[in-house]
Amino acid sequence: STYSMPPSLPLAAIMAVLKPSRYRCITIPRILSLRCGQMMKLPDVYTDWRVVFGLALLILGIGNWVVGWEKVQQYEQIAAVESKSNSHGLDSYRSFDELGSDPDDALAPLTAEQREVSYARARMDFYHSTFMTGRFLVLFGLLFSCIGFLGLIRKDTRHAVSRLNLRVKAEEPLPR
Repeated sequence: STYSMPPSLPLAAIMAVLKPSRYRCITIPRILSLRCGQMMKLPDVYTDWRVVFGLALLILGIGNWVVGWEKVQQYEQIAAVESKSNSHGLDSYRSFDELGSDPDDALAPLTAEQREVSYARARMDFYHSTFMTGRFLVLFGLLFSCIGFLGLIRKDTRHAVSRLNLRVKAEEPLPR
């Protein structure tokens, strides 16, 4: 159902009379036509590979970011508690100069507390890399999504302009 105005009224007068909430589909005489169903549709969005790929990266990145952040905090607390309770604290790491000439000092096994701190630090490093990967995935997901949506907007605009040009050409009088 379209609402048509007489061709004698100027466009500003037509738009002043019409209320957008009341009339969704309007036809303005001759040149410009706005119809329902001619705007971008959801299949246009989910068939563009850049938008889908960007949204997938965004979701995956947010998941990695959240999990990585939570686990880094968890293992950071474990490592802090273990290293405070450990009487050696910073003695779990010694450079080769501090070891001396005895090779058995370099191969001495870690105590259970030192091993627990070492495992917590290794897990913390792994989840820190997961956290950083999540941040990069979110960044690239936003980038791909923006590029995809800009491409969709450009495509839809080109399609609308070509429809408008065809309509204007159809209404031109034939040459004599």
